Amino acid sequence: MKLEPLLIVIFSFAITQANAQKFLIQEIFHEIGCIEDIHVEGENIYAGLSQNKIQIFENNKWSEEIELSPDFSSLGGITRDENGVIWYASTQGLFSFVNGEIINFNESNSTIPSDNLRTVHSYKDTVWIIENGLEVIKKVGDQFEVVPVFPSPFDFLGDSELIPDGRLVVSSFGKIAIVDGQSVEVFTFNNTEIRDLFLESNGNILITTSRGIDRLNTSTNQIENVIEGDPYSDSDFLVSGIDNEGTLYIEFQSRDLAIIDASGDECIISGFDIEEPNIDKFFNLNDSTLAYFGYSINGSQNECSLIGGPLDVAFDNDFDGFLSDVDCDDENPDINPDATEIPNNGIDEDCDGEDLLSSIDKFSRSKIQVFPNPAIDYIYYQLDETLDVVTSLYNIDGKLLRTATSDSKIKVDDFSRGVYFLEFQEQKTGSSIIEKVIIN
Repeated sequence: MKLEPLLIVIFSFAITQANAQKFLIQEIFHEIGCIEDIHVEGENIYAGLSQNKIQIFENNKWSEEIELSPDFSSLGGITRDENGVIWYASTQGLFSFVNGEIINFNESNSTIPSDNLRTVHSYKDTVWIIENGLEVIKKVGDQFEVVPVFPSPFDFLGDSELIPDGRLVVSSFGKIAIVDGQSVEVFTFNNTEIRDLFLESNGNILITTSRGIDRLNTSTNQIENVIEGDPYSDSDFLVSGIDNEGTLYIEFQSRDLAIIDASGDECIISGFDIEEPNIDKFFNLNDSTLAYFGYSINGSQNECSLIGGPLDVAFDNDFDGFLSDVDCDDENPDINPDATEIPNNGIDEDCDGEDLLSSIDKFSRSKIQVFPNPAIDYIYYQLDETLDVVTSLYNIDGKLLRTATSDSKIKVDDFSRGVYFLEFQEQKTGSSIIEKVIIN
């Protein structure tokens, strides 16, 4: 897929958004402290917060914020190893947390070569640590060692992900490296900057660059193109994620969100962060749901960050204020969950899943006379004087045209020829009777 048509869609949406309404809908799962990194195991979530704090979601309940150190820290990478030890990497070194015990590994009390750490991953007895911009550090037991990844000192390290088989993938400005023990394989991307890595549920790595999206097939170690951008302009891709259905979500520097389904159909949500949070990172929750964490900016939330998903798109094509996920006929503004249901006409006006069938046990047609039918100027009706009835005239689409509470006639000479419905609703019981009338 070429990116050029996608950018045209973005431009055209900015021009035509007055004629079409598209909305990003989602579920907010959690609102917690300021998230820097996240680690997920099934139903459990381990959040690395700024300021040397962590927060744990286990047994369907969040812990209070756990402070590992009172010292200032701007980062907070987190993982949990197979022994249940939580590892937290920050600018104050590496922390371990298990059973309430906190240990800080730093340059003064261990062989770790730096305290300025960014992210951390674990596989069996190995802990991989990414120094902030410089080195990959490997911890086995109590020993730390530097694993050279990129030959140039100007290859500052960026994002990283751990493949399920234990290999580490690390990015630099225009390169990624696969680290397997002491073995390193480097891939170079020409004239582009790598922004983010995303671990797919199948173990492959999605690579967001400044001009497109690629995929590292971790079975073959081959780079596959997903979306190719314009080589002469910076498309400002920021973060991306893909769900199990193959739907791709891309955030741009412009704060637009592109949603592309497996068939290639595109949808652009323009300026979604006006009401929705800034997305920091996509991740797979429960190995199936594409979720994200990000900062809430709409002013209504008290906490710093939230975890949400899944993302989806809803429309309001008939501009009745109800989105297509709840509006059972989004092309008809008279049909929506707030509409008045007309009994016995075969139309579900209020989107409750069925047409209202009125009872005629207490309110029978024998108490009503309607004439003439067909009508030209007026429809006349006579009611039993004991009834308290509201009379309403609807067209064949269920749109309310006129209502009468006391008069015994309804003016119809200004309506076009056709079939109409006259509803008589008894106020005490709510029972209704529908009479079909023809206007000539």
